Amino acid sequence: MAIWSLTGPGATAQPSPAAGDDPEGTLVEELVISSNLGGPAFWKVSDGDTTVYVLGAPGSLPRGTRWDERRLALRLDGARALILPPKIKARPVVMTAFFLGNQKKFQGGPPVDGALAARLERARAGLKVKPATLAKWKPGVQGAILAGELQKPLKMDDDQPAARIIAMARKARVRQVRAGAAIDPMPAVKSLLSLDEAGHRICLEDALDEVEAGRGRIREAADGWARGDVKAALRAERGFDRCLARLPLLASLSRRAMTDTSGAIARQMAVPGKAVAVVELRQLLARGGVLDQLRARGFRVETPASAG
Repeated sequence: MAIWSLTGPGATAQPSPAAGDDPEGTLVEELVISSNLGGPAFWKVSDGDTTVYVLGAPGSLPRGTRWDERRLALRLDGARALILPPKIKARPVVMTAFFLGNQKKFQGGPPVDGALAARLERARAGLKVKPATLAKWKPGVQGAILAGELQKPLKMDDDQPAARIIAMARKARVRQVRAGAAIDPMPAVKSLLSLDEAGHRICLEDALDEVEAGRGRIREAADGWARGDVKAALRAERGFDRCLARLPLLASLSRRAMTDTSGAIARQMAVPGKAVAVVELRQLLARGGVLDQLRARGFRVETPASAG
């Protein structure tokens, strides 16, 4: 698909997010099991002579989050490989040029009204965002701005816990540290230009859900992950990310990441011994996600209750 195929003249509007399929929205409940051994939870994938310990991890953490690293260190000791998830990122200069060059397309349109307008005003006031900061933008962009303001004091670190895990692997002299292939999100990002009016309202609603849940929910989820409480780790309000996940092209990135990761783990199963993999928690546990795909391939999957 050409990069501009959804944004050029005559492009049709993107379906509203409510009509889309959120690939990370439905979890396999029998896999959502916590660990009581201290530190983040591990799942275990195995066949006759190979074991891959899979650490479910958040995509980012509030700066300063502490977690017990001892079980990870044991897993890395003697491991043949560390498998990391694909990187979905675009060069900042490209992203900046895109948004600066398309500002007018994200502006204007009818303002929200009724109960949604009241929620927007309460969120804006609570975060001390000036009315002028939001006034010119479409509702979905307003939601993104508010979600960003909510997270700003937490100093969310997109490099953690991945950077610490990589450092530990190098210290343990793991021979192969394999990052997933980089995935260019720009074609999907550009599809936001065709988001319809209903879609913008849904994105705003999702962002307001996140704002209303508050920063405490984000901290609680990070702390839950750090102690192996999987249900607590998944309790963070997804908010604006949920809206984006339902957009067709962005949803396809999530599916590709899950397929690429399950494939990398499956290939590692051909190498006798043990390895460690790191997978974003929802992609790990989703219906049709990484563990679901590995079970379908015939590998044995054990939850943190029995993975040890």
